[in-house]
Amino acid sequence: MAEIKISELTSGSALSGTEVVPIVQSGATVKVTTQDIADLGGGGGTNPTSTYIPYNDGGAFVDSGFSYTGPLGLEKTLLEHSDGLGSTTLQLNSFNLEYSLGNANATTISASSGIAINGNFGEAIIGCGMSSPTNGVFRASSASNNVWVGTYGESWGVGFHGNSGTMFLGSSLVTPASPSNPTTPVAWYNITNEFGVQFFAPLYQ
Repeated sequence: MAEIKISELTSGSALSGTEVVPIVQSGATVKVTTQDIADLGGGGGTNPTSTYIPYNDGGAFVDSGFSYTGPLGLEKTLLEHSDGLGSTTLQLNSFNLEYSLGNANATTISASSGIAINGNFGEAIIGCGMSSPTNGVFRASSASNNVWVGTYGESWGVGFHGNSGTMFLGSSLVTPASPSNPTTPVAWYNITNEFGVQFFAPLYQ
């Protein structure tokens, strides 16, 4: 065996990690596996859960907060990050065009304290924990061409209906009352459209 050159040996197949090779360690010849060699430099360990993207923790691979379904790089890739308490804090779904950050859900288009975008429905929502999760504090729809702040279509809300060209104001935002001077405006609200044309809405007191 000693007379045979390494280049003259038969080529082997892919390593499984169980192959044994001799090395000199502390002056003694010992055996190690090819997996032991692969683990050098902090590459040791295996990823505990196959759906999670691992990170190197002191030389061993452990679960990170990120998980995925489907091979990375394909359009069906779903990347999620968990806060460790059972809530998803980041979701990237390029196949369904759903993206969310924080306490939000792009599938249901809701956000109590986060941001969610649903490209299929043309909806975007921002919530800060002060309003209904399904309405957020800001919501925009390219499909219906509506933009609103607060609870849309209910008591509290301010918004614009793009398709009808109308604005709305939730009834609970003001106390209905007759103005003291209903015929003479006390001020005018200046509104400028996209062409630079100015309009003035009367305000009564």
